[in-house]
Amino acid sequence: MAINSKEMKTKNKLNYTLGCIISVSLYACKSLEANGGLTANIISVPCKIRPSVKGVPEQLNTNFSAALYLGNRKGNSKHGFSYGAFTGLSAITMNPHVTEDKIDYEYDGLALSNGIAGIYDNKKINIGLALGIDMLTDKNRANWIYQGKPWIGILFGITLN
Repeated sequence: MAINSKEMKTKNKLNYTLGCIISVSLYACKSLEANGGLTANIISVPCKIRPSVKGVPEQLNTNFSAALYLGNRKGNSKHGFSYGAFTGLSAITMNPHVTEDKIDYEYDGLALSNGIAGIYDNKKINIGLALGIDMLTDKNRANWIYQGKPWIGILFGITLN
């Protein structure tokens, strides 16, 4: 399957944007870390609970997700709590049920995930709760019933700094 020039431009813009977000975030983390409190983590939200929307019952989604988290950490050198924001990517199962029958096939779509989280950490491993939204990036985004709708999830991660 060949990729047309419009799809290629969209993928290039997405790669450039994500690269900028990660670079700026890591730079901010390292430069502000000296002032204490700032933490950077790589997180995954292995399960998201989506509320009932348009007659579709509550959903427990277990698709892949990975994000960069920046937060304000309180605690000692071994244990602490942080709160902050995250941005990353998620796989979204697309099918007729979540598009009000506007598509008749199933696939995994790519979504940008953004939100806030509270994390307990032992300076290496993290566990916490996240509240976020997903924004599907492909042509079916206008049909996806969860586009921009909030979800809550459990997260796991590792500390970068």
